Amino acid sequence: MFQEEYTYTHVTQFLAHMYESIEGNPIILKALDQIKKMDEYTFTHSVNTAFYSMFIAMWMDLDEQDIINATQAGFLHDIGKIYIPEEILNKSGVLTREEYEIIQLHPLYGYSLLNEFSAFNLEVKRAVLFHHERIDAKGYPLCATDDYVGLLPKIVAVADVYDAMTTNRIYKKAKSAREAIDYLSHQGRSQLDNQVLYYFLNNIPVYDFKMSQ
Repeated sequence: MFQEEYTYTHVTQFLAHMYESIEGNPIILKALDQIKKMDEYTFTHSVNTAFYSMFIAMWMDLDEQDIINATQAGFLHDIGKIYIPEEILNKSGVLTREEYEIIQLHPLYGYSLLNEFSAFNLEVKRAVLFHHERIDAKGYPLCATDDYVGLLPKIVAVADVYDAMTTNRIYKKAKSAREAIDYLSHQGRSQLDNQVLYYFLNNIPVYDFKMSQ
C-alpha cells in the first residue's frame, strides 16, 4: 500500500491524528483492551476497517479532517461490543434470533459510549451508530433511510463488510478477496452506497495484499 512516499507520509499523519483523541482517554483504551481480550477477531477487524476506511476517504479525495474521521470511525465502529456477552460474541454456531437481536444493539452501545466524550467528532459518533444501516433502509439498529445516514457511515460500512468477508471468523471461513469484490460488485449494490463502492472497487485490487492470496 505504501509504494509512494506521498501515500506513506499521509497515512502516518492520519494515523497520528486518529490516536490523539484515543491515547489520552483511559475509558476508551480500557474498552479497546477489553475487546482484544474478549475477541481477538473484533480487535483485528477494527484495525483493518480503520485502514480500509482511511483509504476509501483518500480515494474519494475528501479533506484531511474527513479522512481522519473515517479512520477513527473505522477503528471504533465495533467498540459497543464490549457490552455484548462474550458467549454470544464468540459463539461458534449460528446465532438464535434473540442472540442476533442482542448483537444488533452494539452500534447503539458504541454511540452511547463515545457520546460521553467531546473529544470525538460528531461525524465519528454517527458513523459508529449508522455503520450497519443500508441504502434500502433495512439495516440496523434504526432502519434509517439513505438520506439520513450521511457519507462517513457508508464508507465504514463498505470497509466493514469487505474485511469481515475476507477474514476467518469463529463461525465462518473467509472468502477470497476476489469473491468479496464480486459480491460487492453485484449484491452489494442494493445495500451499500454505490458511490463509495465505485471508489473502493476501482482501487482495492491495486492496493490490497489479500488480492494475491
